[in-house]
Amino acid sequence: MRERANQLRIERGQIVADARRILADEKLSKEERNAQFDALMEKADELKSEIDRIETLLATESALEARQEIGAREAGVSLDQHQDTEEDELRAFARYCAGGYSALTDEQRQANARRVQRLDPEIRATMSTGTGSEGGYVIPEGFVNRLEIAALAFSGGMIDPNVVTVMRTATGNPLPMPTSDDTSNTGERIAENTQVAAQDVAFGQVMLNAYLYSSKVVKVPVTLMQDSAFDMNSFLAGRLGERIGRIWNTDLTVGAGTAGIPNGIVTASTEGKVAASATAITEDELIDLEHSVDSAYREQGGRYMFNDTVLALLRKLVDQNDRPLWAPGMTANAPDRIHGYPYTINPAMASPAIDAKTILFGMLSKYHTRIARDMTLLRLVERYADYLQVGFLAFARADGDLLDAGTNPVKHLAQAAS
Repeated sequence: MRERANQLRIERGQIVADARRILADEKLSKEERNAQFDALMEKADELKSEIDRIETLLATESALEARQEIGAREAGVSLDQHQDTEEDELRAFARYCAGGYSALTDEQRQANARRVQRLDPEIRATMSTGTGSEGGYVIPEGFVNRLEIAALAFSGGMIDPNVVTVMRTATGNPLPMPTSDDTSNTGERIAENTQVAAQDVAFGQVMLNAYLYSSKVVKVPVTLMQDSAFDMNSFLAGRLGERIGRIWNTDLTVGAGTAGIPNGIVTASTEGKVAASATAITEDELIDLEHSVDSAYREQGGRYMFNDTVLALLRKLVDQNDRPLWAPGMTANAPDRIHGYPYTINPAMASPAIDAKTILFGMLSKYHTRIARDMTLLRLVERYADYLQVGFLAFARADGDLLDAGTNPVKHLAQAAS
């Protein structure tokens, strides 16, 4: 599978080279160059999608194996025993989804009751609402892993530990994150036998909460659940994960930071550059944006974030030596780059328009996404019984904010006001 990814990467590199030649061909009109360039880049994007799927699968398999090894060590059992336990939990979860508590054995019910007791009172109260005597079922870790993979695909990088800092906590208690700005303080030169001066360090803090999110109800026909070929776990993980991933991405990107909403990374960023146009972006403006960020952040972890519409604009830009600003990654897991920096495509970012904040740049890892680990599921039977359907409703908790001690690690480019 890795060999297949390498071959696709070579094919993509050739297509990109052809696209660059088209863009520089002065024999063609501007319209012809753009049309042919866009067609080739569409093929390159298709190959990139396939490469990403393969590498995501390989990375996911590696991450799941690592999680299972950690779980086995914590439980004091072998990896094989831990994997067997996880499979048992997934089978029990599928039985619950298809038949409710009545389909579970006494041992499976007791295992879920123990997981429920580990939850915060807020979630325990939510689980007891509208479900009669059954209560909610705490999603087992094996299913959570599948759900998070689905959520990650729609999160625009905001729950990707390769882009931002992701923290998982066992509870939803408010979590203070300390900040400190010591950039204006220096050491001192002193004479012999001279007492040193004192210089206090100013500390602040950012509070991360755990706001409650739901997937909204996913309705599944009873007849479909009765089909032995129907993979209940994969179906629900995909639907629930995609929905939660989308709402998390929206709030963690552009959330207002008030009234129970996370402070999104765009909201928390500071202005680094205002473009001269409401619809266009130039290389000089990217340079100004990059250098508006402190060099420590820029050189140690500089990364761009924008949506796909902006990427299409940036791909056509060249520098003063007619070299494209966009460069494809040509080795395993190597990211594509803009102006030498990796980037993340986030669909919640704005497209070029008047006053729109279209590009982020800086140390995006200074943004902390907090996920309260336990996820829960409600199974709603009577509500949709007359449709011969069962409803499923997932709850998850998250928050996020930028740890900015006054040094502005993430800045944005805004389009012109008119």
